[in-house]
Amino acid sequence: MDKSLGLHAIEHVSRDEITALQLTRLKETLHNAYNNV
Repeated sequence: MDKSLGLHAIEHVSRDEITALQLTRLKETLHNAYNNV
């Protein structure tokens, strides 16, 4: 399948990569909340 369908890059990554990104974002969110609340 051609990947040049105008989709965002995130739509082409593996489930493991999405999970890793979610974990990174969660850690950043928790760090921000801890430091600002």
